[in-house]
Amino acid sequence: DTDIPEEADLAPFDVTIWSAPLGSPGLIGAGDVISSYLSIGGGLLLTGQDVGYWDDGLSGYVYHAYYHKFLKAETLDRDAGRASVVGLPGDLLEGLILPMNGPDSAGNQVRPDLIDVFDPLDASLIGAYEYSGGAALRASGCQSYRAVYLAAGLEGLGDRASRAEVMDRALTWLGTPQPVVEASLAPSHQESIWLGGTPITYTVELRNMGASADRFDLELPPSDWHITVWDGSFTRELTQSIELGACQTQTLGVEVTGPPNVGWNVTEVVTLTARSQADPGVTAESVFSTKTPAPILLVDDHRFYDTSDRYRNALEARRLPYDPWRIALDAAAEATSPSLERLEHYPVVIWFTAYDWHKTLTPEEESRLSAYLDGGGRLLLSSQDYLYTSGFTDFARSYLGVVRYNDDLTVTQTKGAVGHPVGNGLAPMDLVYPFPNRSDALRPNPVADTAFWGQHGQPVALTLESAPWKTAFYAFALEAFGPDDMTEVLGNTVDWLSPLGDSTLAVSPPVAASGSELTYTLSIYNSGPRPLNNAALSKPVPPSTGYVPGSLEGPATYDPGTQSITWAGELQPDQAITVTYRLQLDRQLPDGTTVENVAHLSDETGLSLERVATSRVDSPYLRGSVKIVSADVSLPGQVLTYTLSLQNDGLQPAEARLTDPIPVNSSHVPGSGWASSGLLTSTEELLVWSGTLAAGEAATITFPVVINPAIQGFYVHNRASLTDGWGDVVPMETYTLVEMYLYLPLVLKGL
Repeated sequence: DTDIPEEADLAPFDVTIWSAPLGSPGLIGAGDVISSYLSIGGGLLLTGQDVGYWDDGLSGYVYHAYYHKFLKAETLDRDAGRASVVGLPGDLLEGLILPMNGPDSAGNQVRPDLIDVFDPLDASLIGAYEYSGGAALRASGCQSYRAVYLAAGLEGLGDRASRAEVMDRALTWLGTPQPVVEASLAPSHQESIWLGGTPITYTVELRNMGASADRFDLELPPSDWHITVWDGSFTRELTQSIELGACQTQTLGVEVTGPPNVGWNVTEVVTLTARSQADPGVTAESVFSTKTPAPILLVDDHRFYDTSDRYRNALEARRLPYDPWRIALDAAAEATSPSLERLEHYPVVIWFTAYDWHKTLTPEEESRLSAYLDGGGRLLLSSQDYLYTSGFTDFARSYLGVVRYNDDLTVTQTKGAVGHPVGNGLAPMDLVYPFPNRSDALRPNPVADTAFWGQHGQPVALTLESAPWKTAFYAFALEAFGPDDMTEVLGNTVDWLSPLGDSTLAVSPPVAASGSELTYTLSIYNSGPRPLNNAALSKPVPPSTGYVPGSLEGPATYDPGTQSITWAGELQPDQAITVTYRLQLDRQLPDGTTVENVAHLSDETGLSLERVATSRVDSPYLRGSVKIVSADVSLPGQVLTYTLSLQNDGLQPAEARLTDPIPVNSSHVPGSGWASSGLLTSTEELLVWSGTLAAGEAATITFPVVINPAIQGFYVHNRASLTDGWGDVVPMETYTLVEMYLYLPLVLKGL
């Protein structure tokens, strides 16, 4: 004899509570007992932190069919962490928060299972861990059994009162009689993107959950979209179901077509209602969400590590509309890759591969992306192992601008390239990878531009433009940036890729006296392949300035009421409009006041960007300073001489300070530099100059470095920082490519 219950022990009870704190029914040989009990219509509350680990077969030791067949559950991970269990809205545990190992609990939860619903037709999650996923579900058979399953042991959750509440709600639901009249529509929610032309079709299963035969009226609300209900084969339009016996199902089809001239990123949500003819108060609902494309397609091609939330958060922080697209990793993954037709509906595509060192872009995907770009597409690719996994194809060379790469140099910090529209001289930003760092260093071809440099002094991100297409390639994982840095870099890249991304705003002069005038020139340019039917400008007059009446030239208008310059209209591909105007600075502004003039640009797709022109009042201005190097291309062991021409084009003296780290891959002899004025000091690692530059005054600094004799095929990248004592920081950089020695064999002709 054993103390393991048998079927005959459970059969007399309407509800059985089964607690397995450290094991499972299957582990003790009671899986068949559970199956038999539920098959005769029993009610089960099952709780235990390792039930899924054992009975779903993760241990490799036991497995039992009841776990899938009756609980409708699957185990995703044997350790969900120790986060609180939160009741999901609209279900049994709504409103409950159950801390793991609460103060008066058993405190025995070590590795609770992470679960999900295996069959959404007959089960649904009722609780989730706060930061991960499924923690509890309920399942039922039509006119049959019911089960509540907690994948963390109830004895270790919350406090006495909350555990009692869970027990009470579970027992109430388990003891509720099976309905006489009931229906279900599954799945309860579906969504899709309508690309125009061919209708979107959905299928849904209508089940009579009642005890007797019934028919159901099929109801749709009024809509501007054309929406109809059909039989499952889409051959006959329906207004009601066939007669369904108890627990019988019928497959229904729903067809959705958008109205003519529907805009970008428009969503239509419609609810199909199945209403019982036996009792019209009984209904079931299924929701269909259909939308037109957003301007950005976010292609999630990750393997092993899901970092998609970091991209979504960054895009949402910049208010950039997007549609997500997940590429599956099964044998038919190619079938889930976005088609060329789908790609062509999106002005911008963002494609990331996260930690995928196995298969990033396939040859078919490269061919598809090539065709997309040839049609004027814009692509951002973030992939630390694309070049390695692809075999360095023509797509990398011709469309991403890579001549060669080095997968032995990983990047842990980046700096934005000075003067680049994306890098924009951004200060050093640390990279913290959520997975192993397998990033690459790059060498661009002659027409590609470096957007970011790594801490090793080599390019790590490139942009390439060949009208009408553009690409931005990051040979590291963008998600390694912190949230704010990722938002800035991803947003700046999308700005540049967008059809209005080559628009500019300039101011003259950049430094002016109080009361004087500033002249602004705004160019709004459509670099995209398609007409923009509703390009728009909104530019408020900034504080501390006033609009100069009559100074506006171009198609824009000035509104005195809102003190804004506005324009809206069409722009054909490769067409630009130019707007010029003047603003007058207020009198008696404090020296050093910054005036930031922002132009807001947008188009009908929902893409928007800003162009900023900054001026300062009665201050120094060192941004006309330049830095050059004696050779753009050199050889190992050669001397490079850097020359910095510092120029104060402002109205006040500058207490200037230059900080110039000696570049990686080179050496410097302390004291070998020269300055025309000021104080110059240097060590083997750092050169520093300081001095006063009066308005209109200049200074020249030179210093030599010797290229490391051992490096070949790399860059010597020099980045300096110049401050004016008034808060402005001017990045200055230059770089030299160190070519490889070519050794030829010595051939002697015989005498």
